[in-house]
Amino acid sequence: MQTIGLSATVADPMDLQRWLVPQAPDENNHAGLITVSGGAKPDISILKTEERVPWAGHSARYAIPDIYAAIKEKQTTLLFVNTRSQAERLFQDLWTINDDSLPIALHHGSLDVGQRRRVEAAMAENKLRAVVATSTLDLGIDWGDVDMVIHVGAPKGQAALPSASAAPTTGWTSRAAPFWFPPTASR
Repeated sequence: MQTIGLSATVADPMDLQRWLVPQAPDENNHAGLITVSGGAKPDISILKTEERVPWAGHSARYAIPDIYAAIKEKQTTLLFVNTRSQAERLFQDLWTINDDSLPIALHHGSLDVGQRRRVEAAMAENKLRAVVATSTLDLGIDWGDVDMVIHVGAPKGQAALPSASAAPTTGWTSRAAPFWFPPTASR
């Protein structure tokens, strides 16, 4: 049996290497490790807006027009939030100002599995301009041409950050989708 592990975010590679192969008492077996250097350099930026950023609330409602404008400029945008309620609210706010009838979808774990699969299929076929999602939207799947990732609210940890795998992998020409972070509170 051959076992292969793949990760861009594992904290301790040796732990994963040991986990992938059988362990006998008094042995320290581990799988081989292949690392790839180079790749696309991430393009990360913070939203610049004329709107006043709220002192609290952990919401990007003030930035909805700017976020919508960014979606209009790109082919496919993923918008990540931390909770189902944040996903529902952001989706509703975007839908309310969607005067161009852009195909925007919602994806979170409380939706019917059939609905989530329809969203995933439409995204893989490049039929959506944006998907508002929680971490239930797996970035390991070969999506179409994702050309922007927006993370609304601070991610819960490094592993929650979308990886460069959000960029297209079919015919990928070593470019990363830009990551955009609208502030959700001012200091």
